Amino acid sequence: MKRQYDKNSTEASLVESYTYYITDGFDEESFRRKMYTFELLRGSDGWKITNVTTDDHWETDDKFEYTPIDVEGAVKAQLAKPELKSFTSTTDEKEKHKADSQASPTSKMHRWKYDTAAAVAYAKKHYNDTNDKIFGYSGGEGGNCQNFASQCVWAGLGGSGTEKTALPAVPRSRVNLPAFNVWCAGHSTDNFYDYYEFNWPWDNVCGFSKLMVKSTTTAEGPFGNTSYQKGIENAAVGNVLVADWNGAPSEKTLDHAMFVTQVSGTAGSRDKTNVKIAAHTSHTNSAFQTVASYTQAQTKCFGRAVIYSGYYKVEQQ
Repeated sequence: MKRQYDKNSTEASLVESYTYYITDGFDEESFRRKMYTFELLRGSDGWKITNVTTDDHWETDDKFEYTPIDVEGAVKAQLAKPELKSFTSTTDEKEKHKADSQASPTSKMHRWKYDTAAAVAYAKKHYNDTNDKIFGYSGGEGGNCQNFASQCVWAGLGGSGTEKTALPAVPRSRVNLPAFNVWCAGHSTDNFYDYYEFNWPWDNVCGFSKLMVKSTTTAEGPFGNTSYQKGIENAAVGNVLVADWNGAPSEKTLDHAMFVTQVSGTAGSRDKTNVKIAAHTSHTNSAFQTVASYTQAQTKCFGRAVIYSGYYKVEQQ
């Protein structure tokens, strides 16, 4: 607990952290970690709390205002929804064109399967980690969101072991620099791009999204594509959901990355209640938190990075 104090005003903050189980169809442990900040003023009748905020990212926005909630209506709407089910990844026409146009890689490259079940299993195990002995933890302003999302993709491509530089990661030592396809925790592309964030495809959401756009079947690393619009509507299990909190996602404006663990409904017409995620910075309360309960951001804020597979010079083990 932290305090700031003067004669007539004070500010105090505390962090709550605990684990719990919820009956939402998953036999999984959830957790909650949130910081509350209390502002108090002293008047003639003593101290009174004048404001309470949390560290949820939408509450830190100067434009944030609380709105009334129709609890009864929200409960009824949730109960009326079909049970969430996992689906295999789908693509929109632009993404499908990329996959089809590069369906015949060179003989030097091997296609590695992207196992979304393995990626989700990793998210379930690590969604509430605050450190990682292999990949570290970015606790600064940039946060750990893309580092965690990259780990989930890494696990889906068969990643295991204790070396962050081992395949399916692509460290600087494996490619001739500068190279767009460096994808390894803490490794840059040697300033291949003018824009700083593009130099860190493992750790930065802009860099990872750009990596998927530039990925090919002839360069080692994950192969996919990025769509900067309709991320919620088309979200699929195994996608990295990306967000620009100002509502205009583009390759240079992304603020956050989340890993999609479950979806319901029909691709192309999903909403935030149909998409479940695991994320760091801010952490989700489980590996299966709906986007609707995670953020108040509008659907226009979201894009998505799609991973089809990986391509490497050696066969997948």
